[in-house]
Amino acid sequence: NAFPVLKLVDAVGGIPTFNDDIQATAAVSLAAMLGGLQIFGVPPLTQQRWLFFGAGQANLGIARLLTKALQRQGVSPAQARSSIWMMDSKGLILTSRKGLSPEKAEFAQDASNLPSRDFAASAALGLTSSNNGSADGMSSRNGISSSSSTGICSSARTGIAVADVAVVVSAVQPTALIGAAAVPRAFGKAVIEALLQSTAATAGPSARPLVLALSNPTSKAEVSYADAMAWSQDKVVYASGSPFPPLARPISKPIGANIGAGRYGSIRRGSNKLLQPAQANNCFVFPGLSLGVLQSGSSAVTDDLLLAAAQAIAGMVGPEELEVECVLPRIGRLQQVTQAVAAAVVEAAGVEGLAAGPYTKVQQLQVA
Repeated sequence: NAFPVLKLVDAVGGIPTFNDDIQATAAVSLAAMLGGLQIFGVPPLTQQRWLFFGAGQANLGIARLLTKALQRQGVSPAQARSSIWMMDSKGLILTSRKGLSPEKAEFAQDASNLPSRDFAASAALGLTSSNNGSADGMSSRNGISSSSSTGICSSARTGIAVADVAVVVSAVQPTALIGAAAVPRAFGKAVIEALLQSTAATAGPSARPLVLALSNPTSKAEVSYADAMAWSQDKVVYASGSPFPPLARPISKPIGANIGAGRYGSIRRGSNKLLQPAQANNCFVFPGLSLGVLQSGSSAVTDDLLLAAAQAIAGMVGPEELEVECVLPRIGRLQQVTQAVAAAVVEAAGVEGLAAGPYTKVQQLQVA
């Protein structure tokens, strides 16, 4: 009921409220995407195609904020949504499916928009499905249910088969794969290999895909850092909700043409160096967001404030992180990140006219 509650609070007005699972997850995930743009070979946001594994409130929140970020870059709302595909326990979320919640319907796509249509796998994809969807989109077969925050069955045996994910990837041809479904190891070797192929087909042979395995704890992660890197020949640019250990990898010069603006990282050979996976933890968001809202006296927590938080986090990713392909700041820098996020939120609240007093640009807020 998180979306209806947020809508109700917004309608009342004057009560600055945010939902951590929806909005803080969205902000830190967008920050990871923005940080990833600084890595060699990662396509610009406007040239990417996303596949969301799980259509619960976390991934829906990320998709909504991503849409806003794309609009900031001149993309129309319709174009932004057309680059986002979502799947739940029934398969791809398509306009042909009946009974979709308003939040899922916002991102439902027509099957004719698929870059590659394998209608032999239509049952797995949900291409021809007209089954009624429950309120949370969960499959009820075998009497199994799971949390509405995931939007997909907790066991691959009771929801969409893990093998079907690779089929969906081949059909959608994404450059980024985002998991928040708490289905362990859902992104297997076939999925990562399909993602590599789709990224090359969509953005070019030197393009590097993004993988966000956001489910917590580690045992629920869609793919570990070690597996994602091994199965992609170190091409994946990765972030996770749970912490994973660094990997020793050979280092040398970038291979191939750079299709994006990033100048750090590459597929490399030479002397060994540790690569550090980013941890997309909501702690990067809610302390600074809360402090900024309180400091500014903002009357609401809007998408503009969340975008400001995401951009501030991404802006704190320094060379020391990027050199090891970590697309978010280290958790040990949390206090610095909190100060930067709070200052950005205060500024955004002033620009948007939400602040209680006159707008003053803030360089940094002190955190005790």
